Amino acid sequence: MPFFSRRSKTYRASFQWEGTMLTYIKRLIRQNEPSQLNSDHPKSQYPIAQTGQALLANDGRLKVIRKIKRLISVTDVVWSTHYLFAIEQFAELAQLMPASELHHHSNEGGLIDHTLEALHVGTRIAQGYVLPPNTPPEELAKGAEKWRFGVFIAILTHDIGKVVTDIEVVYRGDDGEFQRWYPWCGGLPVGCEYSYRYKPKSGNPAIAKALHEKAGMSLLPRLLTKEATAWLFEDSQLISSLFNTVCHSTFGGQVISEIVRKADGASVSQNLGANGDGRHPEGMATKHSTSTPLQEKVMISLRKLIHDGDLKRNKPGAAIWTTDTETWVVSRTGIDAVRVQLMNEGHKGIPQNPVRIFEILSEHDLLIPNPSSENASIWYGEVNDFAKDWRQKLTFLKFKNELIWPTSTPEIFDGEILPVDAKGKPLSLVPVSKANETPNTDVDNPPTLERSKGDSLPEVTPVNDSSRAPPPFPQPKQESYYRRSRTLNLKRGYGRLAP
Repeated sequence: MPFFSRRSKTYRASFQWEGTMLTYIKRLIRQNEPSQLNSDHPKSQYPIAQTGQALLANDGRLKVIRKIKRLISVTDVVWSTHYLFAIEQFAELAQLMPASELHHHSNEGGLIDHTLEALHVGTRIAQGYVLPPNTPPEELAKGAEKWRFGVFIAILTHDIGKVVTDIEVVYRGDDGEFQRWYPWCGGLPVGCEYSYRYKPKSGNPAIAKALHEKAGMSLLPRLLTKEATAWLFEDSQLISSLFNTVCHSTFGGQVISEIVRKADGASVSQNLGANGDGRHPEGMATKHSTSTPLQEKVMISLRKLIHDGDLKRNKPGAAIWTTDTETWVVSRTGIDAVRVQLMNEGHKGIPQNPVRIFEILSEHDLLIPNPSSENASIWYGEVNDFAKDWRQKLTFLKFKNELIWPTSTPEIFDGEILPVDAKGKPLSLVPVSKANETPNTDVDNPPTLERSKGDSLPEVTPVNDSSRAPPPFPQPKQESYYRRSRTLNLKRGYGRLAP
């Protein structure tokens, strides 16, 4: 037998022995490690504030960060000092908060995931632009890296204002009591318990949306080192474009604003399952699921349009009317707005005929059926706004409030919606079991309910009982809509979350 064959067998046996010993040693280490299940410290019911480095230390996020670093092509020192520093500072502010309440990236940690995706896409898009814009070729090399860093910072801050204006956060202080966290005063204390909720929208939703767009500017200094700040301020045109982009100004953002808008839209489309061809709007391959059902896309889009105030509510000419238990959506106006929203997000295969969308929603029991109509999904109703002396007959889709408002309580229409038939006559929607009952005509002697001896009322614990642990948020006047962050996943659930 040749010498190299015997030698190969010897090496192979040696490697097998070393592999066996290594496996055995690892098994011993695992056996001696303390089990979390047997730990004396029970797992907290609230999330724990972590450093930015810890929040980014999972395989998916690290993979995206490595891709971003390769695209930027700077030295390791510059990357870790300025770029990675900005990402970690952002993650420390975002913690496990979602990017939206009812739309894209509404899961735990969605704000970090959405921003990293937008950073990756935006960095690639920026490579197709001449930066700085309108600059002679011989001067491009002087400011190209500076402008690309400006694009990087603008994408990083495009949604960070939500932690200031849209989301309320409380954390457990050293005294054991929950207290409000304000991002302007610094990050959450590392290791503390915290909880969050989306603020209830009151007044004009469009104003609330514009507020978080402006608030991102207040946290911009948190992401920059002293050297990076001085470097950016050397170019007044860059500073102007950066500030206008971060503040979502209509004018002034120019090319940076365009890159941020494209990167943001690409990440949203990817998360919502748009673009059935598996590609971003900018031509880059994605790895999203194409199995998101149409009815779910319609409900997500409808909630977003209502909560953002894009569909008017409870006023003459509005498309949305809310009562104590139902939400009435003007059929053609509401569904046309949903179709436009889905197409703008890049979704494919949206039916052009709105009747087909009505049928799909009805097939999946998302609509309250109309038993007196041939088309069970359509309702006719007469809206009476007594305060404004306004009356109008409209065609509606009817939803339960839990489907449209899973985490909040809507403002109720101060008027009347009277169901009618196609000819305008009031409908009698009395259940069959009630219609067959003999009515009680004795007004003077109404029936009384007798209570048995064992039918005693349960004792109710007072809300102000000092023995109970205080909730992380003050109790609201209306029905509770709070939730803990670990139960947040609204993108695929329609039921109301428990407080």
